[in-house]
Amino acid sequence: GLREVVSIILADEGYNVLQAENGADAINVLQKLEPKDYPSCMILDLMMPVMSGNELLEEIEGKYKDKFGNIPVIICSAEGKHRSYNQVVAKLEKPVNIEILCGAIKGCQDLYQ
Repeated sequence: GLREVVSIILADEGYNVLQAENGADAINVLQKLEPKDYPSCMILDLMMPVMSGNELLEEIEGKYKDKFGNIPVIICSAEGKHRSYNQVVAKLEKPVNIEILCGAIKGCQDLYQ
């Protein structure tokens, strides 16, 4: 699927990529990390099974704000509607333009410099 393709491309660009199938999976992946290993950004589709992108953002805002609330989020979705969340720094339409995505990721990394 698209997630795997984007992961391969980003890995080729030199990024360390963690994948999650849905929002619940993403929380599990994040909880296993030390704070120093938190990702410099999260690329999020809104349309996911089990836990949607919006539900994930609500969950982070509600339960995990102190832990994961500062990870910048790039929404990458054909589905347009999302509530306004502080951590959403960019919204890209599918099909995703990889150069624009890499630019958005670079922007997130710059926030951490």
